[in-house]
Amino acid sequence: MRDFYIRDSDWCVRVYCLDESFDSRPILGDLRALKPKDKDLLIVKDMLQNEGLNWGFTFSSYKDRKTLMVIGPAESQKEYFGTINHESFHLAKHIAQCDGLDPFSEEVAYISGGIAGEIYDAFKDIICLHCR
Repeated sequence: MRDFYIRDSDWCVRVYCLDESFDSRPILGDLRALKPKDKDLLIVKDMLQNEGLNWGFTFSSYKDRKTLMVIGPAESQKEYFGTINHESFHLAKHIAQCDGLDPFSEEVAYISGGIAGEIYDAFKDIICLHCR
């Protein structure tokens, strides 16, 4: 688990990059702190217990400007990179929606790329270890 801060957006992000033997309790604790709807909490619980490879999720509290992002285990580096990119895009859209930005703008594309770069910097030493 790593945290980073997106200064230009005043947004805090906690990211878990998981391998196949992860413990879901800390993730669920972090999710509960963001006060999701019961329906969303149940969806995430099910995902954490039943998903295999090549998955992730991103949940944001717009009020608190905080996000929990989870990158699940992957079958390959390509799939892992794809999940990071996918979840980074979700976070960029959350920031855009919160700040009233055009989700198709170049600004949001830069936000998405910056997020992926932050995740890479935080996990570059272990990314390959999370692939089969």
